[in-house]
Amino acid sequence: MTDHRVDLGAGHAETGPAQDARHGDPLRGLPGHALTVRRVPKFSLSVRLWIEGTAIRVRRVILRGMEKSGEPFIGSEALAGGALSPHQLRTQYRAVFPNVYLSKNVQPSLDERIAAAWVWSRGTATIAGAAAAALHGAKWIPDDVPIELIHPNTRPPRGVLTRRDALLDGETQTIAGRAVTTPDRTAFDIGRRGAVRSAVARLDSLSRATGFKVDDVLLVAQSHPGTPGLRRLEAALELVDPGAQSPRESYLRLLLIDAGLPRPQTQIPVPGVDGIPLAYLDLGWPEYMVAVEYDGDQQTHVSHP
Repeated sequence: MTDHRVDLGAGHAETGPAQDARHGDPLRGLPGHALTVRRVPKFSLSVRLWIEGTAIRVRRVILRGMEKSGEPFIGSEALAGGALSPHQLRTQYRAVFPNVYLSKNVQPSLDERIAAAWVWSRGTATIAGAAAAALHGAKWIPDDVPIELIHPNTRPPRGVLTRRDALLDGETQTIAGRAVTTPDRTAFDIGRRGAVRSAVARLDSLSRATGFKVDDVLLVAQSHPGTPGLRRLEAALELVDPGAQSPRESYLRLLLIDAGLPRPQTQIPVPGVDGIPLAYLDLGWPEYMVAVEYDGDQQTHVSHP
């Protein structure tokens, strides 16, 4: 940097280039003092422009990443960090939950709604219930199911269901960086709430996905004495069968049991001439050579010799 001192009044001369009176002095008549004029080298301006350009490119990369990944984010944080303008946030993204946004190009799936609900909790909640079952691989859970969170906030937004349940050591795990109830604890929560039929259908799918043991779920129940719904849980666990491949198969099995028939076996193999199964029947009673197949809505077939 090069400093040039300019004389601003009589008796205060500083070293520097002589002023040309023919061009006039714009500061003539002001009280005498020294003014320092600094010349900014061209390379400093270039560096500043490069930094600003890099910041713009980084923000664009972040935006493209959010849009392609479908990951939810806190809108106010994106605005404060300069990643988005209010206009961009309003026109290019949708609010899934208060202050939690997804790209408008993304149709929120169950996984994305679960992630958004967890972000809404600022990462402090534990995912539970049907949402936890889905993360464990259970199928047939609707995309619009309420996302259950174990979280102290008692005023959740629409689409989120919070519970203030106690969690003991060993009842949670981490999936994709988020706290989730374990399969055993998830089964404990699902089995003690709602209608038994619906609980059994969810438990069938969770059991098929994780292979949880009924005895392990009962141990969880013993650790939570006095919890509402324990009798309902016991009734549901007695009916669990991982062989069901859809909720309708679960409902059909329960219908047969309620009708007074013996509990049917699920996924009955049909062996070929070489002993290798050619197919599997939904459920039935091999000892009586009777099988029941569920093929779709209002279509049930009974086969026997």
